Amino acid sequence: ASPDGWSSNKNVVFSGTSLWIGLVFLVGILNSLIS
Repeated sequence: ASPDGWSSNKNVVFSGTSLWIGLVFLVGILNSLIS
């Protein structure tokens, strides 16, 4: 496993995690607006 491949893999995981966190925040905001 080359350091470059590991770095790009870590980048994908990081952006995926940020996407999920944003999604959770969005759902929470929508829920508070609806109720």
